[in-house]
Order: sequence, then C-alpha cells, then structure tokens
Amino acid sequence: MAQRAVGSRTRRLLGFGTVLALLAGAGGPARAQGAPPPLPMSIRGTVRNTAGQPVTGGTVQGLLGGQPAGPSAPLAADGSFGEDGALPQLADIDGSAAQAGAGVSLLVNGGAATVVDANCSGTSSPVPPVVFVPGAVCQLTLTVPVPTISALSPTEGPAGGGTAVTISGAGLVGATTVDFGPGNPSPSVLVSGDGQVVAASPPGTGTVQLTVQTPNGSTAGGAPAQFTYITAPGLGVQDVTLPGGSVGTPYSATLQAEGGTPPYSWSVQGTLPAGLSLEGSLITGTPTAAGTASLVLRVADHATPPATAARTVALIVAGGGATVEEVSAAATDNPLVSAIVSTPDTQAVASGGTGTVSAAEYSGNPAGTPSFSAAGAFFDVSLSSGNTFTTLEIRRCGVAQGATAYWWTGTAWAAASAQSVEAGCLVITVAPNTSPSLAELGGTVFGIAQPQMVVPSAGSGGASQSAPTGPVVSVGPLGGTLGNADGSFRLVVPPGTLPAGASLSFAQANAPAQGLPQGMAAASARYTVRGSFEGTRLEATVHYQATPLHGLSPFRLAVYRQRADGSWVFMPTTVDRSGQTVGVWLGSPTALLVLAATRTFPDLGSYAWARLDIDRLLAASVLNGFPDGTLRPGDSLTRAEFVAMLVRTLGLPQPPGGRDPFLDVPGDAWFAPAVLAAVHAQLVQGLSPTSFGPEALVTREQMAVLLARALRLPAGTTPFSDAASVSPWAVNGVGAAAAAGYISGFPDGTFRPQDVTTRGQAAKVLTEVILHLAPPR
Repeated sequence: MAQRAVGSRTRRLLGFGTVLALLAGAGGPARAQGAPPPLPMSIRGTVRNTAGQPVTGGTVQGLLGGQPAGPSAPLAADGSFGEDGALPQLADIDGSAAQAGAGVSLLVNGGAATVVDANCSGTSSPVPPVVFVPGAVCQLTLTVPVPTISALSPTEGPAGGGTAVTISGAGLVGATTVDFGPGNPSPSVLVSGDGQVVAASPPGTGTVQLTVQTPNGSTAGGAPAQFTYITAPGLGVQDVTLPGGSVGTPYSATLQAEGGTPPYSWSVQGTLPAGLSLEGSLITGTPTAAGTASLVLRVADHATPPATAARTVALIVAGGGATVEEVSAAATDNPLVSAIVSTPDTQAVASGGTGTVSAAEYSGNPAGTPSFSAAGAFFDVSLSSGNTFTTLEIRRCGVAQGATAYWWTGTAWAAASAQSVEAGCLVITVAPNTSPSLAELGGTVFGIAQPQMVVPSAGSGGASQSAPTGPVVSVGPLGGTLGNADGSFRLVVPPGTLPAGASLSFAQANAPAQGLPQGMAAASARYTVRGSFEGTRLEATVHYQATPLHGLSPFRLAVYRQRADGSWVFMPTTVDRSGQTVGVWLGSPTALLVLAATRTFPDLGSYAWARLDIDRLLAASVLNGFPDGTLRPGDSLTRAEFVAMLVRTLGLPQPPGGRDPFLDVPGDAWFAPAVLAAVHAQLVQGLSPTSFGPEALVTREQMAVLLARALRLPAGTTPFSDAASVSPWAVNGVGAAAAAGYISGFPDGTFRPQDVTTRGQAAKVLTEVILHLAPPR
C-alpha cells in the first residue's frame, strides 16, 4: 500500500499536462514491451444519505465501463473518504489512455450512489457526470437513498419464532441486523439485493416494528414494517385420514398435531393391524392380514402440565391383490363415511354412510358362470355388518361397448342392473332399489363378459417366448384391450382408433435383455407387440417389479423401446405407484421393457427441490453422472450438454450418414451425435454457419427457445415482470414455453432471461416435457 501511495503522489506532482506528454512520448516504447500500466484518476469526498445523515461505514468503489476499477476506499466516521493527506485512502480509478472521457460511476456499500457535486482537476467540465481523466484528482459529494421498507411477507408468525420473513424495500444492501422490536435481533439475516432481505423471526409477542441496520442508516418504515406474533392455538390432532394399506406391501403414515407446545408424544388406543406398529409419530411396518381397525389417535404436548387431544380414525388393509385408494373421514368420531378399494382393474366405491368395504380379485370360476372372456374378471366385494352406506358403485375399466355385468346370487349368475359404459369403464350401481340391492349384498362376486377383449398372452409362466402362441386379437372400430391374464401387460385400443380387420398380438420374454444402458436394470419382462397400428397412439401399461430399485423412488423407472440395431431408447413414461404400473403411448410395433435407474450420487443432498425431477431424468438416461461419481446438479450447462439432454428426452434418432456442419464439433466428440440429431430436426442453429459453440453456457432464454422450437409450441405472451429484458430474438420462444407450462419464473415474478441455466433447473424443465408427452396420470 505504501508503494502505491508514493506512485499516486508522484503522478499528482507531475500534473495533468506532464502526464499527457508522457503518454505521447516515453509511454510509446514501454507499450511496445508489454501492456501499458494503469493510469489512475484519484477521487475523494463525502457520502450522505438523502436525509442528510453521513454514511458512517463501508466503502466507496469506482466503476469504469461498468466494471470495478482500482481499489475501494473506506468511509470514515464523518462519512468522508480519501481525506487530503491520507493517500492510501484515495479511491483510484485505474484505466488507460484509450478510456479517457469514459463515464465513471460509483458504488457505496455495493449500491449505486448519485454524484451531486464534482470538482475535478484537469477538466473543463467540473460538474456531473464524472468522466475518466488520467491523472486528475476529483472532490465529490455523493448521496445514497435512505433505506426504506415497503412490504413484509408474511406479516405474522408464531410466538416461538422461526418464520422466514422477506423484507422488501430500497437501500437495504449491506444490511447487518434486523430487529423485531427493540433489542430482539433476528438469528439470521440474508441480503439478496438492494431491495430484499430475508430474516428469521426470533421468539416474541404482540405487534412489533422492524428495524433494519445498514451502513447507510437505520430504517423503520412505518406500517409496512409491522410484524404480528400469533399466540399458539390449543393442541389438536390434524384432520387426518390414514392411507389404506395392502397385505405384503410396506406401509408408512405420519401423524401430525397442531397447536400446543412441541415436541409431541403419540399413543394409539385400539389394535393396529397385524404387522404394523407406532414408532414416535410414524405408523410403519408391513401388514400381514387384511381387515379394518378403528383407532383413537392420542397426542400429548410438552407443556406443564401437558395438554392432550384425540381423534378417531379408520385404517383399512386390503388383501387379495387389492389396494385402498381413498378413505374419507367423518366430521364426528365415526371413523369412515366413504372408501374406495381397488384391484388393478376394478374399483368398489362405498359412500353415503359409515362402515367398511373390502374387495379382492376372485380366483377360479364359480359353478355356472357365463362365458366370460378372461380369467380374473371376477370381483369379490364385502361390506361390514351394520354399515349405513346408501350406495355401492362397482367400476371396471378397460371394457368395450357391449360388455355385460353379472353378479353371483349364491346359487346362480344374474345380470346386474344399472350398467353403463363411461370412458371405457363399466359402472354398476348397487342401491336399495336395484338388483342386487345393498340388503342382499353381504359379500358377493361380480363378473364381466365382453366381446374381443382381454386375451391371455403366451409366456405368462417362466419360459421365454419369442412369438405369441395364443390367439391374435382382431380389434375393430369398437376397440378393445390386449393383455395378460395376470394384468402384467395391457394395451388399450380406444373405440374408433383402428379400422375393421386390424389385428394385434404380443409375446412375453422373461430371459434377461441384452445391451441395456449403463446404470440401468430390468424391472419387468420384455414384451414384443406386433400388429397393424403404425401411426396411431395406443396406451400400454406394464406392471413393474420394485426389487431392482433397492429402495429408490419409483420415479427412477421408465419404459424403453428397442431400436432395430438392438439398442434401447427412452419413452416418456407415467408412473403409477399405487397400482405398481407404468404407462406409455405406443405408436408402432416394438419391443419394450421397464428399466430402473440404479446409480446413486453423493451430491444430491441440497437439491431436495429437484430430487423428483432428477429421478425422472435419471430414469430417462437424460442425466448422466461424471467420472468421479457425482451428478453436480448445481453446475452450469453448456450448449452441448443441454442439446444432448433435449435429444435424449425426445428420443431423436441420429440421421444415417449425416455429418455436423460445424468445425468445432469433431466427429469423435461425445456430443457430436446429439448435435447432429438436433440439427437434422431443426432444433438448433450455430453461432455461425461453421461454429456451434459447444462450450458456451446456456442462458434461461436460450433454453426456452430450444424447447419451443423442439415441441413446435404456439406463440404466447411473456408473463414475467422483467419481460422487457428478454432478448428480441427470444421473446416468442419464452412466451410460448411459459404459456405451455414448461418454464416458470422466480418467486419475485422475474424470469432472469440472461441467467445461466444449471443442471438442476434443466432437470425441472425437461421433466415437464416428459410429463406432457406421457399418458395423463
């Protein structure tokens, strides 16, 4: 620092004219030997806020061409900087001769300052704006805004503290402390810009006035800065409905209390279903028997003496392959008012009262059954004794026009009344005035007879099959469903999809598939579908095996189809966890297989907000890890990386015999095939006719334009508050991607189009693409 001070003093003694002479003469040979030394302009002065108060802490930093230039100067106790005779405190503006006359701006504590007065030696214009003059010494008067608060969000929180309060305003940069009333500072303060601070509320009571401490002065801001503490409500059990369980399937339900004084202690009055236990606030285990338990949940808080609360609920465990989809709790202590119990193909919906309903697929044909077209079409339904339900609805989906429902009277089969087909679902309403009636229905079996529908496929056992040995289904204008008797594979043909005479068949192979993508394991048998349906859209549903996941999320599963060269390519997939199935749109004959992404990564802990999206992209082989075993979701994306991810998401093929037109895309580069596929599909353009720029970083607006172009999205308006900052060439693409729901902004309403896209952000956007292309959930 001392050496720099001597240099500054020498330059000032020489004077401005001498410096210019040096620039014109002796400076020439020095530049010939290397880059010219910086030519400083020194500044000093005072800083006050717009209320006339001195700014007593922080620094002054000069900018030249929008970039920091030279060292910053500390602010003294009276708001001055660079006082005369204290050369190390001068804020030098370092530039070059070529920058003479360029504008100079200044930051005080990182925020913009206004020059209200300037007197610079060596210039004929001693008034703002300040311009860069090498060797000049300037005396400045600067002002900064008085910090203000315009809004709080939220404006209230619990007396125990812990609420994240966003403080909006101006001049908040450099904030150090937020007080919730006098002497009650926040335990954490995060400054995210000149206009925003996030602080955690400490414990307190009543309505308090917030004060933000900044180097530019304190601010209270009046009514917008008032925060109200809420007194804790009385203890209660949250309005909870326990999810249903299934025999042999791991179960987990978390009990939640409200009000009172945490922590809470839980107990259960009543007998939990066999295989389940209460651990803290978690009911967990694997049910071993079907049935319905009426339970009283009791909670005690940590007050002195402790408060208690209770609530009566029902816990249903289904058996026989059925699952409990929904249980609706009563407003009183009656544990149940309605329930939906399902098998893979059929639902039983009991409503209008209390009691329990159970259901299971019926195995084996009772004596005297009509000529049903498929085994497993029988549904065993039971209602609890003493129930007060008024309606029971049996719904079986995947049926065609002309299907007929029957019920077993105990001695013979009879046609069930009140049947209709709604969106491919046969509905049978059982009520007091229908046949059968609720009075007759203690426990019975329903069956469905339908034309040209579910046909057992070959290879449902353990043997590997390469071709179907069962019948080929002729699917006409009425549509139909091709599938296994065990429900492991179904292909639904909606009415009117295929012409008369169209045929379908499929084969199941249980032998291990070859050539799977790295890090993927088979989670189903391999199915080969054949028939005349090119260019249509049929929904295929495949039952998956959870074992290959090793406890990972089911969203790590996806369907892959096999190309002619034997490789496997991702298909946009819907995952149904309750039915343990996945679904895809099938547009042509192919072989397909469910795969599980089994690789784990150590660096996902702080990306919980993107965890589900990352799982889906791992399942799609869109995201791949790095050689060191990490995934790096926070890394910025290059153009090459994003194009490769987009091509994998869309499953674009590489054109045969093609060649990239870009000189910076070598044929042996890992991204060359993806760039070629994207260019062939007219998704991307180069930075020039011969340059692609694979290492350039992708901005958020570039990502939106690529999506809009890839998906042929219609035009839309840009809904973001910073829409004016979107580049003109990107306006249509950003508007289209936003209108279609593929991209969204930040909580403050901005899009930040020039921000660089991270791998985690891209995962969230590309997940939306997959969900739009997959069958609806």
